[in-house]
Amino acid sequence: MKTLRTVLITVFVCMLISASFIYFYILRDPAGIEGNHLEESIPSEAIKTVHEKKEYVPVAPDPLEELYKHLDEVNSKGDMVLRAADLVNPDNLYETVDVICTQIGKRVSGEPENYQARQYILGKLRDYGYEYPMLYTQGFYSKFEVKDPPETRTDYYEPDDPVPVYRYSANVIAKLPGKDSNAPIIIIAAHYDSAPTDAIIDNGSGVALALEAARIMKESDLGLNCEIRFCFFSGEEQGLHGAFSYMATMDDEEYEKIAAIINVDMAIMSTKNIEQVVSVGTDGGYDWDGIYRVGTKSEPHENLITYCTRYAYHKLGMDETKLVCPYVNTMTDSVAFHRFRKDAVTFSYRERNPDGTISAPEYIHTEDDTIENTVISSMTDMTKIVMATAVACDQALSR
Repeated sequence: MKTLRTVLITVFVCMLISASFIYFYILRDPAGIEGNHLEESIPSEAIKTVHEKKEYVPVAPDPLEELYKHLDEVNSKGDMVLRAADLVNPDNLYETVDVICTQIGKRVSGEPENYQARQYILGKLRDYGYEYPMLYTQGFYSKFEVKDPPETRTDYYEPDDPVPVYRYSANVIAKLPGKDSNAPIIIIAAHYDSAPTDAIIDNGSGVALALEAARIMKESDLGLNCEIRFCFFSGEEQGLHGAFSYMATMDDEEYEKIAAIINVDMAIMSTKNIEQVVSVGTDGGYDWDGIYRVGTKSEPHENLITYCTRYAYHKLGMDETKLVCPYVNTMTDSVAFHRFRKDAVTFSYRERNPDGTISAPEYIHTEDDTIENTVISSMTDMTKIVMATAVACDQALSR
């Protein structure tokens, strides 16, 4: 009897260990790479240190006519700008927003749903053929100020009695190598975290777009020369923590090769009865000390990406009266790249008010930010615009 008891206890312990292993190393990480971090996790305070690498000078082609002539010549041999747009699959876009916005829901950094969304992104990228070391995560900690301890999952906006809390999250990075090791880098980025809502506008739609871009560029021969890098950031809603973390841990050699950043935030229209336009935001909108807005609003500027956007718009035959380019960003991840002296834009749908001013969609950060309150087809249009622009940027940088 004693021997039988011992055997049963041993079997039970082995089963417990096996179950723990399966949970922590398989179920919690179906993509199999959650632990493959480029850098050690860093707190958000460390992200405030901005690399003043050099004076910021936008990459503007001179003369502009020469750029467009070059793009026309390249695309006359096989129009890759149009082909990239034609390869967009609306079903893939809808699947992503349905999973992360409806099935998973709110994706606040550090919360279980944020982790689930990250795992979904990793799984899709692996399905598309991205593997470590070309696919990895980068961990960091975001500082929250909440009214109560984090397990209450209370709203973190402007608390009366803030209590600082640090929560772990991670960026997801996927790389598509260029034609050689010295090729310029084009980044396509979107943040997957959210306010405490389903958040399809801000920013499940951007995640869907970036995943579809990653699929198309991996599976299709678009004649790309640059390295294309797909960045899915977290911590955006707390102060662009993921984007700042990514740039703050980058070595000089990699930094110098970054040539263009296309950030996507709010890539779907709402059903609100108001004119909505595509904005291509440049600059930081405000002066920043690394995380917090401290200065006055700056002016938008042209750069290589805004020129390529207008070229793409023309090629796609879209209504250019619905394009606001360039526009001034306020609080979005491209600000982090601009603070590091890099050309960056953010593609967004915004609302044009009766007085002509442009504002962010009314539904963001509210319970109205749901699939039912959006125009699904507009997400396909935005994806085509971004794909065409990215390919045009690649062609421009390969001159």
